[in-house]
Amino acid sequence: CRLGDLSKEVGWKQSDVVDRLETQRKVKSEAFYKKKTASKKEWGQAMKNAKVSAEDQKILEAAGYA
Repeated sequence: CRLGDLSKEVGWKQSDVVDRLETQRKVKSEAFYKKKTASKKEWGQAMKNAKVSAEDQKILEAAGYA
């Protein structure tokens, strides 16, 4: 038993609106997730390909980041 089914049985008439909005939310959520994963993949690739000079590497090591 779902809450929407129970509500519809007692006279709630907005289930079609909620269904439409839920469908829109799922589409937007999927697009956001795809964009987020693509961005994360590009970030990882950029981190692998990043070149750091020896001088900068010493600074990073001194600061505890390398």
